[in-house]
Amino acid sequence: MKLMVGERELETLNWTVGGFMAHGLEGLEPRDRFTGQLEPPGGPSCKFTGQVTRVDTNGARAVRFVEVDLSTLLAMQDSPSA
Repeated sequence: MKLMVGERELETLNWTVGGFMAHGLEGLEPRDRFTGQLEPPGGPSCKFTGQVTRVDTNGARAVRFVEVDLSTLLAMQDSPSA
């Protein structure tokens, strides 16, 4: 899955239909919200709002989706990588 926040493409470690774990969100702490663009394999690109739920010791952020387009969410669910 491709994730963009501003001009930065995130290094996604893993993802589910509920959220993702990624590097590249330094400066964001738990409960911080942000917007970005996501494009799942075989699905439409859409804007999303995410919220950081935790910061791992390696600096990766766990993020839950707060807002995401339904058709993109369904494409993520149908992806073999989810």
